[in-house]
Amino acid sequence: MDNALNTSRLTEVDRQIDMALEFVDQVYLPDVLTLAKYYRDWTFGGGLKNYLAYGDFSPTSIYDVDSYRFPRGAVLDFNLNEVHDVDPRDLAQVQEFVDHSWYTYDGKPGGIGKHPWEGETTIAYEGPKTFETLNVEGKYS
Repeated sequence: MDNALNTSRLTEVDRQIDMALEFVDQVYLPDVLTLAKYYRDWTFGGGLKNYLAYGDFSPTSIYDVDSYRFPRGAVLDFNLNEVHDVDPRDLAQVQEFVDHSWYTYDGKPGGIGKHPWEGETTIAYEGPKTFETLNVEGKYS
């Protein structure tokens, strides 16, 4: 079996990527936008209203960040009409909170935000041991 990386295989990968992009542009996004009109009252994300978006769907190139259909930045209070610039290296601008997870910071259950570079992963799993019943009011439910 020939597993070598060559021009022919790279051309096929390029063709497959082009087909995927065409499908997203011509089928997936139009369907999402059409259906979204009928589900305006639906919100997703577990009730948290702040999101960090990395941006996506450039009509030109992934390196053309200014052309992204979904821009990079922070969405605050679920206001999708305004995306704020974020410096991911700034310890004050990017923080992770463990309030809605099965982790703790310094043994405390939550309320403390830490930049991912400062964060820690201390497991505090309190979920079900079996999944016959699930407390839908608990974390990750």
